[in-house]
Parts: sequence; C-alpha cells; structure tokens
Amino acid sequence: MHQSPNPLFAKASEIFAAPGQSLPSTCSDRPRPTSRTIPAKVRDLIAKLGLRYRPTSQSDLEAHAGQLAMLASDLHDIPADLLESAISEWATRSPYMPKAFDLIQLAKGYLPKPAKPNASTPNDWESKAHAANDALGARPDGRRDIRWVATHEGIELQFDQSYRSPFDKFIDRLDGYEIDQREVDRMPERWRKIAEERGYLRRMDDGQFVIRQRPSILAGL
Repeated sequence: MHQSPNPLFAKASEIFAAPGQSLPSTCSDRPRPTSRTIPAKVRDLIAKLGLRYRPTSQSDLEAHAGQLAMLASDLHDIPADLLESAISEWATRSPYMPKAFDLIQLAKGYLPKPAKPNASTPNDWESKAHAANDALGARPDGRRDIRWVATHEGIELQFDQSYRSPFDKFIDRLDGYEIDQREVDRMPERWRKIAEERGYLRRMDDGQFVIRQRPSILAGL
C-alpha cells in the first residue's frame, strides 16, 4: 500500500511535466532529496532541460521528474547564467540527459578567466624592488654599486654591473686621455695613488702625480 507522496517529487511533477499534463506521484520508498532553496531561474532552466530530454514512455515520466528534481537540487548554487550556457552546450553535444557533474564542469568553463599579467606591468616583487631602489638612492650614504632585483620568491641585492662610481669614471677618463693635469691635482690622494699603481699616473720627486704618457700603439708603425 502506498503512503502519501513525497512533497518534493510531487512539486517536481508539477514543474517538470509537459504543459497540460500531470505526472504520477512518487512513492515514499524513494530516497528523499535534500531540502534546498532552488532559485526560480534554476528551476526554469532544469524544466526546459527536462523537456529537451523528455522520455517517450509514459511510464518513465515519474522517474524523469524525480531525476530533474534531484538535478535542480544538486545545481541550486550554480549561477543561472553559467548553468544556462552549460545546458545549451550540452544539448548540442549529447543526446543523453546530463548529470549534475557534467553541467558543473561545463559551467566552470564559463567562469571569467583571470587576466594575464602584462609583461610591461611590474608585478608585486618588481614594485617592491623599485621602491627599495628609490629608498636606497635617496640616502646620501647609500651605496650606488648595488641594487634590489625581483626574483620568483622575493627581492634580493645584487651588484649593479652597469654602475660606474666617481673613481671608476676618473680611471676611465685617464685611460681615454680625457682629463687634464689641473683636474688630476684636485682628485683625492688615495685615488691618485691607485691610478699610479695601475700605471696611469707617475709620481714626481716633489710628490705631484702627473699623467703618464703611454707609448702609442702606432709608434712602431
């Protein structure tokens, strides 16, 4: 003897039946679906899905209604716009009724894709490295031969191979004969001693450092 029909399946019969037709009630020995608040838009989408895959046999309509009710319950929290796109895609791909998992996987594919970082836009570590270098450059006593660089794991200090200190520039100018004696005399004595050791200057008997005239490579030609 049948007991009173399951209210959720009875509701499904009203919603998912073809227009003008009611479906048989479901016996209470069927598993009771979890009670969930199903948005009206989701119910409408599942109802239309049910019409797409409506069974040809009258005896299968009851099971079909129950399947749709469970499907609506499983998909209750899927945004309606994503669910609608997933149902449309499924309908063009398969002649069989989808499971909740099938539609959820398709719906995920319609989620907005995260924007790819622009190569010209600094990431967080690059921004931190720029800020650290600005702070280092603002310090009067800050070293100028090192700089912060961004890595995959953070920022780290490295020697700046492109940096030329005032002393380096002094040696460069000596090497290129781009400096005169008066400017050499104004340089720190420590710099002039190093330049003497490197062969750019020569110390006279009176202690003055003068520019050493190096033999030209063309002299022997």
